[in-house]
Amino acid sequence: FYSRINETNVMPDHKRIVQRYAPALAPVQAAIKVATQGLPPREVVNFVMGFLQSIPYDLLNSRYTSNGAGFQTPYGLLTGNKGDCDTKAVTLLALLRGIYPNIRMTMVYVPEHAFVGLALPRGPDDYALNLKGQAFVLADPTGPQLLKLGQVDASALAELEGGKYSYQEILY
Repeated sequence: FYSRINETNVMPDHKRIVQRYAPALAPVQAAIKVATQGLPPREVVNFVMGFLQSIPYDLLNSRYTSNGAGFQTPYGLLTGNKGDCDTKAVTLLALLRGIYPNIRMTMVYVPEHAFVGLALPRGPDDYALNLKGQAFVLADPTGPQLLKLGQVDASALAELEGGKYSYQEILY
């Protein structure tokens, strides 16, 4: 699934990939629900992010070590045990979509990086984007730094504060 950015560039269609893989990841979502039973949504998100952050980072651009496309589906991430930022972000969204089907979610893009925004209650130290009147708390599952919900690294924060970002809402 790819979408055209302009005449010469395409990118993975993150929205469609989340929609397709969220139901397919039901067994993983069920295991997460068991492991996090009774925890509030914020802690469930941190649990899933910690799991994804522990998966080794890889640009996925080598045909020797990956498909060479610079993106892996959630299945590819989980079976190949490596992924880049948008691969991990899409997997986070697909997993959370099955656990919390009614939470608004978005992919957030800054130059050379992608992560997630979730319409969850904002904590006092959270970084969030106000998109169309709704606060989206940011979540970066990339790793290896173990960032919690509401935290982003300094370079992404600088791009966000400079207004150099775009987003794509992930619909139900």
